[in-house]
Amino acid sequence: MFESSYLIDPGAHTTRLYDPKTKQILSVRSCRLAKQPQVIGQDALAAAWDKGDHLVYPFDQEKIIANPTTIVKSLFSQAPPDRYLLVPGARVLSFQTPDLSLQEEWKQYLKCANLVKVKMIPAYQPVDYAPFFHIHAGASLVHFVMGNGNKVLDYQALDLAGHQMDNAISKEITRVFQVLISNEDACALKEAVSHALSQNRNPILSVVGLNRHNEYVQIQFRAADLWGCMEPILLEIAHQAATFVCQKGPELMEQVLAAPILLSGGFGQCYNFVALLERALHTHVQLCEDPENWVINHLVQSNLVF
Repeated sequence: MFESSYLIDPGAHTTRLYDPKTKQILSVRSCRLAKQPQVIGQDALAAAWDKGDHLVYPFDQEKIIANPTTIVKSLFSQAPPDRYLLVPGARVLSFQTPDLSLQEEWKQYLKCANLVKVKMIPAYQPVDYAPFFHIHAGASLVHFVMGNGNKVLDYQALDLAGHQMDNAISKEITRVFQVLISNEDACALKEAVSHALSQNRNPILSVVGLNRHNEYVQIQFRAADLWGCMEPILLEIAHQAATFVCQKGPELMEQVLAAPILLSGGFGQCYNFVALLERALHTHVQLCEDPENWVINHLVQSNLVF
């Protein structure tokens, strides 16, 4: 019995693996301890706190960017690749143009899972025959993809996304309260603010940080207090999206904007993101169902990668 290839989505916030046998998407947080690189995911998050529920200083946590081997090992420990006589291959998603050098890198990363048949594939492959504009908002980048039929016409990666908003929140708290907080706490605050404001609530939020005297302190503020540093990032992304479309000329622009624009990615769920995009583009923007996993689900359901 032959098995289809695994599908890997190497996100900056979460790395995902689609297992074709179980039809499930497994995931691991893409972070590790700086001083103990084998400690990753939820274990790395837990290790950032001591028994007194205080952040470990200095914040000994980093994102896995250069070498995701430890993440790959963790994923495949949940989905053993040696089920059948023939070991399945792997397809690795990339919004950028796949090249052989990147493919060779991933072959090295996946050796730990005994996978040698590795292929880079575009993260978005059109299936209809109409002009389209797809926005994928991730943790590290926002991707703009425009195409016509089954051909991608243009692509742009915008270095302004979820991590940049986390940094803006951290800097705002440092500016106002003179307190340092971890990136994970900033990310949690981003999600808490977004969730509260989307429900027309303005609750009191609290976070523990380190003051200038190396003392842990708990600070409190209203959710709306952070919106002032969050909204400018969304406004800039919306402006860049409108600029990207306008550069294609009036005829193609009119065709592209005649259909709903797709918005996927976990960062796409941020409060007011859809409304700001619609205001900038003067058309309907559709947030995909299950936006964090939409790309994988779309490719699997369309049978575009196996």
